[in-house]
Formats: sequence, C-alpha cells, structure tokens
Amino acid sequence: MGNQTVIYEDRVTAITNVTVRSEQGLPLGIENDELTGGARVVVAQAAQTNFDWRKPSPPVAFSGSWANVDSRLGVVMVTGSGLTYTQASKYSPGISVYSDVLYGSYSERTRQFKAGEEIAHRVAVVFVEVTPKQTEKLARSCRIESRLNGQSLRFHQTVLREKKRNKW
Repeated sequence: MGNQTVIYEDRVTAITNVTVRSEQGLPLGIENDELTGGARVVVAQAAQTNFDWRKPSPPVAFSGSWANVDSRLGVVMVTGSGLTYTQASKYSPGISVYSDVLYGSYSERTRQFKAGEEIAHRVAVVFVEVTPKQTEKLARSCRIESRLNGQSLRFHQTVLREKKRNKW
C-alpha cells in the first residue's frame, strides 16, 4: 500500500494430525555485520535492546504488538504469537552476511493439532522509513473489524503523511 507499507497475512491449517514444536512465522532478515555498522537498535512497546554482531545473544522476545529496527523498519503484529529478535551467530552460507531475524510470530511451545484445525493465523503491517514513535501510533490504529461478509483490517496512515510534511 503506497510506497512505505506492506500488509502480510497467512493462515496455516493442518492437513493431517500434527505436532508443532515451534513457530517461526513472518521472518524478516536484518543484515547486521561489520560492513553495515555491526549494531542494531530494536525498540518495542515496552523495551529497547541493542544488538552487537560481535556479541550474539539468545533470542529476545518483546512484549506488545509492535517493534521498530533502527528507526527505519516498523512491524505491527495484528494477530500472531509474539515478536522475537534472533541474532545471527555466523555468516549465512552463500551470501556472506550476518543476517539477524525479526520474527513477527514466534513460539517455542509444543502444540498438537487435528486435521482441519487452524495452526496459525498471522496478520502484520510492515512500514519502512518510520520511527519508533510513528510505529507506536500506527500500531494503536490497527484493528480487525468483523462484518457480515468477513473481516477487514483497518489502520490510519496519517502518521506517514505527517512525517513527509515535517520534512519540507
């Protein structure tokens, strides 16, 4: 939508009885190595965490529905299992970069499903060139509305237009 917004949705249904040991949905690769500065700042609803490529840490889960990386990439999870940032511990084969991953929906919980049951339903809105404050405002405006003919995602992009106006 426009030049700053991507809407992502997926729905996963079991085709047979299955045990799911973990979920790593909506993986967004974030290059983080010496060539790109070696540091990433992730701001979420209740925390700010700095990630240094030379000091990999275990995955960090963020509470709330949104996160922002380096005041450039904003992710709002409208539905899903929770945001988690995982640092790369080595170079990615074939592309020679450290690629951290921001998962929009992440869970280490083992769950069982019968054929036909919904395993996951993820809806996210991803924004580029936005600050944490803008991401927070956008997250507050995101909601799913139920109607007779289905559901609709609603949000207000006025925050993005305000940023452009302030630049001039």
